[in-house]
Amino acid sequence: MSDYQVSFQEFTEQLEHLLTERTHYLNTTTLPRLKDELRSFHTAYKTVYELLLKKGLVHEDPYQYEQRSAEIEIPPRDPFPEHEAADQMSIRLAAFDTQLNFLLTYYQFTIEFLSLERIRRILQLVNYIQWEAFTATSTDITTRHAAVLVQKLRQGNDTLSGKIAGSSLDALTQTKQRILSLLRELSLFHREAYKFRVRQLLLLQHPAPAGAGPQEFASHVKRHFRATMGDQPYYRDLVQEIYEEDLGPHSEQKRAEVLARLASPREDRDRERRRKEDALLLLLLESLTTLLSTSTPLREALRILNANLALYTGRKRTLWEKFKDWIISLTHSDRKGPVFELDYVDITTGRQTTESLDMGEFGAFLSRLATSMDTYRRKLQQRGLELLRGQEDEALEYLARTLEHLTRTIRRLKATETYLKTELQRTEREKILPFKNEVSQIQTLMQRSNQKRHEYIARKEEEEQLRRLGIEEE
Repeated sequence: MSDYQVSFQEFTEQLEHLLTERTHYLNTTTLPRLKDELRSFHTAYKTVYELLLKKGLVHEDPYQYEQRSAEIEIPPRDPFPEHEAADQMSIRLAAFDTQLNFLLTYYQFTIEFLSLERIRRILQLVNYIQWEAFTATSTDITTRHAAVLVQKLRQGNDTLSGKIAGSSLDALTQTKQRILSLLRELSLFHREAYKFRVRQLLLLQHPAPAGAGPQEFASHVKRHFRATMGDQPYYRDLVQEIYEEDLGPHSEQKRAEVLARLASPREDRDRERRRKEDALLLLLLESLTTLLSTSTPLREALRILNANLALYTGRKRTLWEKFKDWIISLTHSDRKGPVFELDYVDITTGRQTTESLDMGEFGAFLSRLATSMDTYRRKLQQRGLELLRGQEDEALEYLARTLEHLTRTIRRLKATETYLKTELQRTEREKILPFKNEVSQIQTLMQRSNQKRHEYIARKEEEEQLRRLGIEEE
């Protein structure tokens, strides 16, 4: 046996062992994570797409884009005349949504299924729109027109939709970078696995001629390729790498680099554990930032409340109303504003309840609540996950407490509006400003925040249960 064959065998044995280990790691860790990231990517895109549909900035694909093959089809990206922009963007954005859905529904996230060719297709799809350079001056025609549409959406009167679109664009940019990193990891594995198969199936049977140069080596591999490798594609650059690693002047160094790239040191596991912790914390962060966004509609509700109170205190009062106010002043000597007797149904007991509420104190409470939310939100924007690390219980307590405050606030706002309508004359009732829009916005944000909170709690409890059972993931 030649020195080349001895060296070849030692290297391929190490390589085979590392490829086996890496296969398990990719199938159990990287690929599930890739699917999760692609699902998040699709969710963020779908949020923007559905907002554009809702606002009439694009319309349903008139041609009903249909899947024609069992593989990902990259939507059109060629230039189009300006007068066709509306139709073209409707077709392309619908097609992009369809392909992301096809990827998540029909692709198998296993090493065997996700070949280099399929990785290339996923890469092309994820890069279809340049979210990291999403501007109206982009050189990519689809990106440019999509940016113009989203710009129109964010400049509209619906500030909540604009904020949701902005958050989704941030998510698309960040998620895309994580997807690309995972695809590079998969691509690296497949490149080394491909070279391993060439060595095992071809070069063991047909060793390269002694002293062969790069061109002669490539010709030798190509000559035997179809007979030994079947219908696998011939990658010239990878064959060149085999030469450099096996016969090149720096082959020893090249081989060491290959083995180092494939190794799964403890740092990989620690980094993966930290990533999972951060992913869990991110749910808590999203719950908090969503809930803290209620400060905007809360301040608007406070403005409306003050306007309605001014209308109430400036009304013409009957002698009986003056007498009632005098009695209230005796029982509420420290009041900061008018006291309303609010009627509502207690959602926990289902009983009719009456609450005497100092409207001046209520307004001051809303102002303090909105201010504290804005302060906390600025801290989260500056420090993010680092602020929450080790403070998860406190954050959960804050969420529960704030949700309770907002639930009580919504109940009081609704009851206040009802009270004013019964206390004011007909001519004055028409001037009452409703809280409907603000209450609706607060409730929507509360629901989203609560959903993330429950998801965080469920996943945290699942991890704790696994840890107690001794089934902590490798």
